[in-house]
Amino acid sequence: MLAFDRFDSKKHSGIIAYFNEHYIKTGFIEKEYSVYIMSAERIRTESDYDDLFVASKDQAEKQIENAEKFIMRISSSIKEKYSSSV
Repeated sequence: MLAFDRFDSKKHSGIIAYFNEHYIKTGFIEKEYSVYIMSAERIRTESDYDDLFVASKDQAEKQIENAEKFIMRISSSIKEKYSSSV
């Protein structure tokens, strides 16, 4: 969706901030999807910068479940918002 907006950022935090500002705060995407992406970013950061962090099986399974929901919702949103462009 951000590509359709011609938005890019060199940082994950910039992508998340833009997503929250333009899609969550406007009500176009439900808040739960912000929670999913922020949870994934937290685990990514911990795994990148905490040498002793190991995601549990439950955490990994939950991230996969959330990612599948996120992908489905974003795909639906792209069709809804950009149907004339897709």
